[in-house]
Formats: sequence, C-alpha cells, structure tokens
Amino acid sequence: MNDRWDEDKFQEDSLRGKVRRNYIKIAKVGIIVGFVVVALIVLSVFLPRVGVSIEIIERGGLISSITAKISNNNFDSLNNVVVQFGENGMPQSLGNIGPFASLFSSPNPTELDFDRIILTANDGDVRVVKYRD
Repeated sequence: MNDRWDEDKFQEDSLRGKVRRNYIKIAKVGIIVGFVVVALIVLSVFLPRVGVSIEIIERGGLISSITAKISNNNFDSLNNVVVQFGENGMPQSLGNIGPFASLFSSPNPTELDFDRIILTANDGDVRVVKYRD
C-alpha cells in the first residue's frame, strides 16, 4: 500500500462527497425541469386565449338578462371600441379596453332577439363577430 489515507483520491471516493454532489445535481435538474413544466403550463393556458373574445351570458328566471363579456387578451389596447347587438342594432361606444382587460355590455331592451354581436375597434382594423347559439 503506497497510498496514504489523506490523499485526494480517497477523499473523492468518500461517501460524503458523492452524496453531496448527487444532491446538487438532482436539485439543479429538478429546478430546470420545474421551470420547463411551469413554462409549458403558462403557455398552454395563455396561447388559446390570445385575441379578442366575446362571451354571451344569458340568465333566465323571473327577470332574464343578457350580457356580453368582451375580453382583450392582447398586449395592445383596443381604441374606439363599438359594440352592436344584431345587424340593425344601435352601436354602443365603449371607449378603450386596455391589455388583458374585460368589459361587460348589455343590449337595449328592444334588441334582445339579436343573432350576433359585432365588435369593431381601432377605427375598423379589428372586427369580431360572435354568433348567438
């Protein structure tokens, strides 16, 4: 035996050094995998909802109501937003909708049998039509 107990090769082979290095590697890989999983979840939730969406909310009962939820899921704001319930409905000016914001709008009581909601914004550059089921 020409090796001494305090040489480097015996210290590298010790159980304590291997365990600590393995935990560090496992922690690094775990953190990287965690970031990838969180990024995939965020993208899978965010990407399908990008754009301007209109949701029609109808509530029945004694007093029935119809409301349209208009959501702007873009990084840019929508300017001069105008909503029209039906082809012949009166246009309602809603103003501006900021990024990732929503507004609610209800039709006039005389326009409750509309077949579609027409949204125009940015001086006609954005036009969205949502048909009523």
